[in-house]
Amino acid sequence: DYISYFLALIFIILLIVSVAMFARRLGFGHGQLKISLQKGRFLKPQDKRLLINEVMALDQKRRIVIIQKDQQEYCLLLGTNNDILLSTGDMTMMNNTQTKNTHANFSDVMKNS
Repeated sequence: DYISYFLALIFIILLIVSVAMFARRLGFGHGQLKISLQKGRFLKPQDKRLLINEVMALDQKRRIVIIQKDQQEYCLLLGTNNDILLSTGDMTMMNNTQTKNTHANFSDVMKNS
């Protein structure tokens, strides 16, 4: 009787592991989903337009996030009540360290780009 319980436990563990591996292959996990909901197709990692490059916590309520959209990089200050766009930079010109400082609303910048 214990053997059947043990085999059932092994079967359930193998089932959970296989579902987890399948979900990871689809892109679930690590905050990345490889399915485009608008087009209904799978995306390759190089087809993604939005990436989070770095996150640094300043305190319990604020953090700085560097994101990349296409060839544009944005540095954001995220807080509880407001989000501030600290700077933007063109990735093709990053080697020359040319960035422009702005204090615009992040949602306005994303709408215009």
